[in-house]
Amino acid sequence: MKTGTLTADTQSLAKVVSIESQNPSSYVSAAFQQFVLAGCHSLIQFEENGKCSAIGDPLDKVALQFSQWRYNQTSDCYFRTETETESGSPQISKPFRLWQLRSFPFDPSLRLSSAIVLLQLEDSRLQLWKLTKGSPDTMIKLLRKDSSLFDSHFKNQTQELEMQGYRSIALGAENLANTSIFQNLFPHGLSADAETLAKARRKGELIRRNAVDTFSNNDRSEEHTSELQSRQ
Repeated sequence: MKTGTLTADTQSLAKVVSIESQNPSSYVSAAFQQFVLAGCHSLIQFEENGKCSAIGDPLDKVALQFSQWRYNQTSDCYFRTETETESGSPQISKPFRLWQLRSFPFDPSLRLSSAIVLLQLEDSRLQLWKLTKGSPDTMIKLLRKDSSLFDSHFKNQTQELEMQGYRSIALGAENLANTSIFQNLFPHGLSADAETLAKARRKGELIRRNAVDTFSNNDRSEEHTSELQSRQ
């Protein structure tokens, strides 16, 4: 469990809590949780007086700050600044850099927001991910369950946090390998060169929201879930 306290305007992000699982393969590292927070937002970055600033949803701002990722205007990407060794799975290459290809801001009717991002790991491998965050009641219908007890654990955890005065926001991530979105954005394979990224972003603008705000049944995809708590 990753804990901390941040404030922005009237928003304060308190901690990220993972749902316990009996399946070891469902382990979600703190580094991956931070990657999801850093990539799933609709913030607009701009430079003023030589300093980069972000405008947008206050919750998106505190989530990005909590993630400890930073924006690089030259490369138009976000990168991880936290270098502390994390216990748990040291052999797994951690998220290191991400490029946001398409984002969908929070929709009050859908009660969620989402983004498609290209991720570079520390070992230089590239992956394409779909990141989503939203109301626990909405997200629980979209997330793949790794056990028959997932729903009850998820609801119990959310209710317990609400009793403590927190507002809970659920996070989800899906690896887009072997999906139509992958083939559409990167028909010749993943690449982080400027020309390929520009083409992927142009194609991403044509993707409709309803093609993103669901999770596929692709057996090869990976889903990770956790909860983001914020206090009003």
